[in-house]
Amino acid sequence: MKVGPGQTTIAFVDPDTGENLSMPTDKDSNPLPFINGLGLLDDRIHDMFEWLYVKEGKTWLFIVITTRDGQLLIITTQRVEVEDADGRVSEKIRHWTRYKKKVADQAIYAGVGDGADLFFCAGNILHWEALDLVEKKLKPKKTFALPSPATSLRIVNDQLCALTTNHSLLVLNHKAEGRHDEMTFAHSDVGSRKASHYIEMGNSCEETPAWPITLISEQTHDFVGVWVPWKEPEKEFRIVFKGRLPAGVRRLRRGHVRPAWMAPNNMPRYGHIPSTVDAADVLAICMDGSLHHFTLLSPEALVVLELIQKLAVQGRSDDSPTARLSHANGTEPPAMAKARRHGHVDGNVLQRCLDKRALEALLSAGDGADVLLRDALENLEGGRWTASFGGQREKYVDLAYEILEYFLAPVF
Repeated sequence: MKVGPGQTTIAFVDPDTGENLSMPTDKDSNPLPFINGLGLLDDRIHDMFEWLYVKEGKTWLFIVITTRDGQLLIITTQRVEVEDADGRVSEKIRHWTRYKKKVADQAIYAGVGDGADLFFCAGNILHWEALDLVEKKLKPKKTFALPSPATSLRIVNDQLCALTTNHSLLVLNHKAEGRHDEMTFAHSDVGSRKASHYIEMGNSCEETPAWPITLISEQTHDFVGVWVPWKEPEKEFRIVFKGRLPAGVRRLRRGHVRPAWMAPNNMPRYGHIPSTVDAADVLAICMDGSLHHFTLLSPEALVVLELIQKLAVQGRSDDSPTARLSHANGTEPPAMAKARRHGHVDGNVLQRCLDKRALEALLSAGDGADVLLRDALENLEGGRWTASFGGQREKYVDLAYEILEYFLAPVF
């Protein structure tokens, strides 16, 4: 495949060998350097996604591409065997443009399919169209003006989620009873965020409204975890946690990325909540090329790790028990209370504490920190990890190290 500077194209690559399997053609199987709609100069592909087109009990699989030039391409693929000049047969993926639409002189940033319907955003206008296989074209059903362009569209819980450049995540209901072919705002964030990406976390298969948690990254270094009250129409998101990374996030991704010998082979422990139904890990790919790993914690695990983080950040430079930890009167210093409201623990801080084996020193001041840690560990998973300790201090410290090693185990 030869692609000139600034030309758009797609490639189908064998993930094991790296071999290019692409075979672009026209609809009559005639070979082409690019499928119809691609190969243009100074254009750019903004989004590419699979669309399971379902109608009258039948299903077709399409690939949809949207571009900066305002093109929407619906592509069909087919596995074929090709014989070269030497008589060797190889498998290729023939692909061609089945339907093509030029919307306007507006970039189409994102799209998503839902049954026979296709949603895409051109500029800040959300288009809702349906594919007619008989007439072989997309038919407009409705348009909806968003406050800012959407860079990502998904269907979650039968509702349309639009991630916008300046107004965070918006949830729209396009299947409301008595409102045929209309869209209405269902939920929105508590403020306007310049969002860059988002992903759902947690076991959303559980029969509980607590999941999923939606992790939203901002164009700054900030991120926030929100809960969408799906069963309460027109309610705002509720913030579960928020924090800040050393670099801005480009993409959030899920995957089974641990080496086979390090993959978890038992049930989650120490208050670890699986990030996905199939126990995949959630990673942030940042603007500076770094990777960051996200883990969900139970409230009890959060207390344990926040306490260790507080001690590690504070060190032992401040000898005032009141300024650090106050167990006697049941209060927390403002910094710890603020951290609890944020619900975020910095794994880099915990890693330094683990590497230096610093817990003994951090707990040695006699200001009640060791008692706080003991109480926090005894509350973890109903006390199952401390039932046999008999109050022996060193066993609590050893358990704290085991918990740190568990949560900080490398994932890539």
